Amino acid sequence: MFLNPTSRTWIIDQSNNPKRSSLKYNSNRRNFEEEQSLVKYQTEPFQPRRNPIKSEENDDENEKKNLWNLFNGKEKRNLLIYILGIMLYKFGLEAFNGSIVSLATNRYDRDAMHSGMSAKTFEKVGLLVGLNQATQCIGSILVAPLIKRWPTRTVLSISIFIFSLLTALLMIIDAATGGKMKPKNFYPMYENDYSYYGRYPTYVLIPIYCLTGVAYGMVELIRRIIPRDIVGSNEEKLQRMDALVHVFYEIAGVSGAFTTGLLLIPRLGNNYAFIITPILFTLSAIVWFFINAFGTKTNISNDEIPGAENQNGKTNYFKAIIKGFILFGKSVYIGGKIIFQKRKYLWLFPCYTLTLYIHRYIENGIAPQIAKRYLNNSEWSQIIVGGSNFGELLGALSVFILTKRIRSPIFWLRLDCLLLLIVWYIPFYNSSSTTIKHAWIIAATFLPFGFGSAGDDVSLNAHIQSELSKPELKDRDVSSLGAVMAFLYSSYIILYAICNPLLGKYIDSVYNTKQTIRPAMIYTVGVQVSVISVLIFISTFIPKNSLKFNPSLE
Repeated sequence: MFLNPTSRTWIIDQSNNPKRSSLKYNSNRRNFEEEQSLVKYQTEPFQPRRNPIKSEENDDENEKKNLWNLFNGKEKRNLLIYILGIMLYKFGLEAFNGSIVSLATNRYDRDAMHSGMSAKTFEKVGLLVGLNQATQCIGSILVAPLIKRWPTRTVLSISIFIFSLLTALLMIIDAATGGKMKPKNFYPMYENDYSYYGRYPTYVLIPIYCLTGVAYGMVELIRRIIPRDIVGSNEEKLQRMDALVHVFYEIAGVSGAFTTGLLLIPRLGNNYAFIITPILFTLSAIVWFFINAFGTKTNISNDEIPGAENQNGKTNYFKAIIKGFILFGKSVYIGGKIIFQKRKYLWLFPCYTLTLYIHRYIENGIAPQIAKRYLNNSEWSQIIVGGSNFGELLGALSVFILTKRIRSPIFWLRLDCLLLLIVWYIPFYNSSSTTIKHAWIIAATFLPFGFGSAGDDVSLNAHIQSELSKPELKDRDVSSLGAVMAFLYSSYIILYAICNPLLGKYIDSVYNTKQTIRPAMIYTVGVQVSVISVLIFISTFIPKNSLKFNPSLE
């Protein structure tokens, strides 16, 4: 018999009887374990439950760690190279596009004054921008066979280098016809005095801007495809990479727009403000050449290239181009059938095409109109666009952070519809003076438009890719994803190319009659944006299970 120090009970040793001793020992052992657990429970009577707030914080920390560990070492390296190249590209692109639109606005106004005719400035600027976007489709068709033959990074680097040469072409023509940089203390002798411009005809801008549109389309197509080279076909990796790249893309966009509007155009004039563009594009081409330099074969899916499916690498390039145009038309037709024959895809037509159109019109149409006709300074349009770009940066960050909480694009689309209604202040905005302060005020009001645009763009693209990633067509030449994207983007191009010049023509006619565009802006801005917002908002209720505040479209 001995004392158990833990349970404070006496245990009798009966080892002389083996059978009874064994039974008794097992029974005492069970009693001992039960008493031990009871003592432990009494000494620790209360165990606090896990704090849900700390639990969420730990989950967020784990998610951040998982995000960092989501990509392997090679993918991180290529991702950093790609981001550096795209920031150089976007900065140069903002300088070029902002300068060209500003230059065209000034030259068309000057031509109208010298000829004594009514101004058709925004009709012609709308046509210029519309043709540039239309030629982007041609560029994407031209580059598709090249991607099938050579590594994507090589084609991307060559395409953007060609783009850089085309942007330099206009400056060469300007210098050859007597143009020069804006003099340091230049003061205009009369309205629309731009004596430092070259003496070439203004219509020369159209073919040059169209050529740059072809190169732009080539680069943009590859830019949407190359993420698969970097991270493969993993859906989560692609979504995270798209959002992350979009954040840095917009950082460069914001800084590029503000630098162009505040520094380059005032110092150099809008005929030479994009002198940095060829330099930055060339640097971007060099940087992008090192993507996958030690890597593997190009990881391109036919789903990503409308009109380039199943092309033999040994096919003659010109035959491939002709086939590309035919298959592109076929893709548009089949994409339209897919969209309009199924309920789960029908809402994509208004929600993708109309949102893309209205946001491009706000940036490329409304911003220059406000800068030139409200503030009498076309270069300030880049300050306004910079505000929109900053909103896109915040929107891309929000999508990146809330990817797992917001389960579909529906939430972002509805939010965008509400934010777009802010445009109603524009027709009634009447500044007491035309100082740069008012450009900053208007830029701040453009921030919500950019926020909604980025939310739509990132979430919709990810949703379309995930929904149409599996082949649904028996046609071996056309993929479902390529067909739908071809139809949606072509619809946007056609809509923009038709509406922008027509709206510009109406704005010009009102300006020539009343010397102000505010009455026209009631319809071209307020009414147009409201109608489109209502159509998009109603369309978000077409998919099944879309009545919730934050629906999941699985």
